Amino acid sequence: MLAAYEWSLIWTNKSAFLHGLLTALEVAAVAIVISVAVGLVLALARMSKPPLSWFAAFYINVFRGVPALVSVIWVYFGWSLLLGVSFTVFQAGVIALVLLYGAFIAEIYRAAL
Repeated sequence: MLAAYEWSLIWTNKSAFLHGLLTALEVAAVAIVISVAVGLVLALARMSKPPLSWFAAFYINVFRGVPALVSVIWVYFGWSLLLGVSFTVFQAGVIALVLLYGAFIAEIYRAAL
């Protein structure tokens, strides 16, 4: 089955693949830095008094259950229509990952504290 795959296509388009890899690494790096801060704020909110902790718990539970691809599509297309703002692909990727991974990091912080 591997013999039927055209490996030459990858080598002829390697600059496009490398550009995509670098862009994905940039999005991930920016999103991780922001997610750490968002996660800390959410963890502290989750451990505070009830009105704020309810919001944080709702946010964490919702965004831990949303698939990443759904989040990216929702931010890129949904928010653009709702807010009337056009996001670049880079911005939409960062926002979507921050929304998702901020919730996961909040639970990590909360478990550690």
